[in-house]
Amino acid sequence: MSEPSPQQSALKEQIAQQIRQTLVQIGQLAQKAQSLMEFHTGLLPLVLEALAAPGGGIWIHEKEGWQLQVHHHLAPFLHRIREHLEQAAQDAWRQGAPTRVLIPAQENQPGECVVAVPLGEPEVNQALLLVVVDRDAGERAQRGYLSFLDQVRLLSAEFYRRQGLQQLKQSAQRWEQLTQFAQKVHQSLDLTRTAYAIANETHALLDTDRVWVLVRKGGRYVVRAVSGEDLFDPRSKLVRRLQALGTAVGRSGQPFHYQPEEQLPPQIKKPLEAFLDEAHSRGLWILPLRPPPEPRSPEETIKDTTVRRPRTRQPPLPQGLLVLEWFAQSEPGPDAQQLLPHVRHHASVALAKALEYNELFLLPLWRALGQSYLVRKLRQLPVAATVGLILLGTLAALVLVPADFEIECTGTLEPVVQRRVFAPAEGVVQRVLVQHGQKVQRGQLLLELRNVDLEVQLTDLQGQWSATMERLTAVQAALLAGRKLSDVERNRLLGEQAQLKQTLESLHKQLALLHKKQQELKVYSPITGQVITWDVRQRLALRPVVRGQLLLTVADLSQDWELVLRLPDYRTGHVQAALARHDPLPVRFYLASEPDQTYRGTLPSSQIELRADVHPEHPEEANVVLVRCQLDKSQLRHLRPGTTVKARIWCGRRSLGYVWLHDLWEFIQTRILFRL
Repeated sequence: MSEPSPQQSALKEQIAQQIRQTLVQIGQLAQKAQSLMEFHTGLLPLVLEALAAPGGGIWIHEKEGWQLQVHHHLAPFLHRIREHLEQAAQDAWRQGAPTRVLIPAQENQPGECVVAVPLGEPEVNQALLLVVVDRDAGERAQRGYLSFLDQVRLLSAEFYRRQGLQQLKQSAQRWEQLTQFAQKVHQSLDLTRTAYAIANETHALLDTDRVWVLVRKGGRYVVRAVSGEDLFDPRSKLVRRLQALGTAVGRSGQPFHYQPEEQLPPQIKKPLEAFLDEAHSRGLWILPLRPPPEPRSPEETIKDTTVRRPRTRQPPLPQGLLVLEWFAQSEPGPDAQQLLPHVRHHASVALAKALEYNELFLLPLWRALGQSYLVRKLRQLPVAATVGLILLGTLAALVLVPADFEIECTGTLEPVVQRRVFAPAEGVVQRVLVQHGQKVQRGQLLLELRNVDLEVQLTDLQGQWSATMERLTAVQAALLAGRKLSDVERNRLLGEQAQLKQTLESLHKQLALLHKKQQELKVYSPITGQVITWDVRQRLALRPVVRGQLLLTVADLSQDWELVLRLPDYRTGHVQAALARHDPLPVRFYLASEPDQTYRGTLPSSQIELRADVHPEHPEEANVVLVRCQLDKSQLRHLRPGTTVKARIWCGRRSLGYVWLHDLWEFIQTRILFRL
């Protein structure tokens, strides 16, 4: 073999010097880069320039698989590289060194040679560098490619080690913050303190703009705490709209993430739009807080699987809701999303324990007794004798002392004679001739509707009538004037004349029906009375309505009035038993507008509905039975339809203990004794 010329030796030395400089630059980049994107963006051009490669790219491994992060001039080869990417990654990471991958030729595209270089560490910042090299290069050049890329891999390891340590530090810091969060939210069993701890600590941990905590109360959710505020107005518009949105989301039992383009059901969309108009939030997450299910014992599991099949029950509503708001972004960052499931778990458990503690029977009394001076003094006496005497005296009073047994319920004050006026047909309200509080007579015109489709049909039929009538006149004139008509022509005209008469008769009937429908567009008062619907003209003028839609209500305020009470169906047994002994039952009530004044009425047995159902205007309540109580309207100073009423129905006299504790006794009967 001949010795290389001085020019060739100088060229090789220059190339080697450039490669050494490139490796030095890669080492410096590995020391200075702060993020994966910064390192990969600086690494790829250096490698491609040193190898004079036509193209290359760096893939990073994520949950979805290998994702291309940066590339240069890789478009012509990208499709074929993707087909061999998974296998190339497996081979490179299995060998732990640069690996050549030969891509065979396809149709008019020549084959390619790609070198796959594993970067990073397994399971931590795993990356793959692919470089397209000359397929026809000699064996010595191929070994040079692999040697250079192996040096690149070794130099890059320093950067990935730093990144791994940084991620471990960040992870340890996040878990430390989460530990502190758990300690603070589990610190107290007081419901208010727990709710505020959840709100404030979640706000600090997840870097949100505002956090709300809502707690279920019956069938709806109420705000118990808001981050950064010691006090809030529960009657404010923002709080009320959030409670309406939380109630709608809580009934679904599923987490809610606000996305502007998402199609939502109307029961969530309407309160969501109302809340966003008031809060101006860009990001909104609502997370149900439901405690984890308690583990079942092996004996219960065996009993359920061998004796009977377990019944599928609908999961209960969440005990609370955690509402997260952002004003400058639409969702939490990656770190916050990793912590969010743990935050939700600890918040659910803490809230469930606080609710369970606050629902203990007579908890305020036990607290007051435990902190009172008298109890501390009584501890110096024989405890057993003192407690026994107190319990004995209490039980004797509860059993022997009689008291009035009354059932409490809510309702409204309504006139007996009132009628709801519904839309007789579909159309647009053209004229409203009455207003709120106006007195009307029976048969008086209240409003007029307009149906454009009906007018079009009427105009079309009238045009058909005119055209048919003109044709019939022409045919009759031809029959009268045509003495020289042939028999065939005369028969044809006579047939056409009969057909036209039949058509006119059909059009006449259709016109009569349309005129009748047009008359139905005028709405008249069914009774003599007064319009009690508020702001009728503003609500109805030029508004489209459908058949059967409620338009307004007319009531005769001069006639008798009554109480329409919503009696919970589980209370009807007491009322029915009392009516069997005393009919009618006395009722005492007060108006929400006059809480200092008590009025009286009576409940006859004939004024109780036979069916229990959900009240359409109060769906959050349990099934109710409507009862109508008679009263003397002269005792009331102000009569307003729909006034809220709190009433108590007298159901006889029972022992003081039963009057106070009948709810507890019924709970024991239905939830404990019935199951036995």
